[in-house]
Amino acid sequence: MQKKQIAINISLVVSILMLIGKTSAYFLTGSAAILSDASESVVHIFVTCVSLLSIRFADKPADARHPYGHGRIVLFSIGIEGLLVFCTAIFILVNGIDALINGSHLQKLDSGLLLIFVLTIINLALGVFLVRVGKKENSPALVANGKHVLADMMTSAVVIVGLTAVWLTGFSILDPIVALMAGTYVLFAGASILREAANLSMDEASTEDTERINLTLDALVKNHTISEYHQLRHRRINNEYWIEVHVLVPKDITISDAHERASLVERQLEQLFPTYRVCVTSHIEPEDHCRIHPEGHRVDPLSNDKK
Repeated sequence: MQKKQIAINISLVVSILMLIGKTSAYFLTGSAAILSDASESVVHIFVTCVSLLSIRFADKPADARHPYGHGRIVLFSIGIEGLLVFCTAIFILVNGIDALINGSHLQKLDSGLLLIFVLTIINLALGVFLVRVGKKENSPALVANGKHVLADMMTSAVVIVGLTAVWLTGFSILDPIVALMAGTYVLFAGASILREAANLSMDEASTEDTERINLTLDALVKNHTISEYHQLRHRRINNEYWIEVHVLVPKDITISDAHERASLVERQLEQLFPTYRVCVTSHIEPEDHCRIHPEGHRVDPLSNDKK
C-alpha cells in the first residue's frame, strides 16, 4: 500500500509540473501542437487524483457490506481515465482542425522545443516507473495511470518531431498537422484504456492463468490427491485473486480425509499467485458425481469442465 501511495503521489506532483511546463511552452510558441500536448496534462492531474482516491479505497479490508472487499472501485477510476483521455483527444482534434483552417502564428520554437524535450524525458521515466510498480503491486489503477503517462510522452515525442520539422523548414502548416496526429494517437489510447476497464469489469479470465491452474489441478489428479475436478472459475480484482473449483474424491474416504485433500488443493492454488491475496473456495464431491448429476455443469470452455 505504501509503495502504491508513494508512486501515485509522485505522479500527481509530476503532472502538475507537466501542466506548468507545457503551458509555458505554449505561451512561448503559440503552437497548436503544444496546446494539444498541454491539454493532456490537465486531464492527467484530474485522473491522478481519482486514482489516488481509488487506490486508498480499494485496499480497505472487506466488511459486512462489502464481503468481497473494495477492489472494484479501481474499475471506476480506469473508466473515468479512459473517458477523459478520449474526450481530450476530441478537443485536440477540434483545435488542430481550427489551426489548420485559420493558420498558426509560431514564435520561439527553439525555447519551446527544449522545454518540451526535458518534460518528455521526465514523463518517460515516470510512465515506466508507474507501470512497473503497478504490475508488481497488482494495481490496475496504477498501471492505467502509467500507460496514460506513456501515451502523453508519445504525444510529446510526436510534437517534438513535428515542430523540429517546422523549425528547420519554416512550414508552419505542419504544426496543426502534428496536432491532428497527436489527437489521433490520444484517441486510440483512450479507447484502449476504456477497453481495459470493460474487460476488467466483466471478469475476463486470463488464458495463461487458466492454463497454470489447470496444470496444477491435473498434477493433483495424476498423483491421486483428487480424482477429478470441474466448475473451475477464477478472477482478479485489484490485488485479490478469487478461485472456485469443485474437486472429486473417492466416495469411500472419511470426511476428514476429503477435507485434507481439498485443503491441499487450495494451498497449491494459492502458491500460484504469491503476489496476490488469494481466496480459494473448493466444493467436495464424490467421484461418481457424473452418475449422480448426469447433466453436469455448464461453464466456460476455458475452465476445462470435466463431467
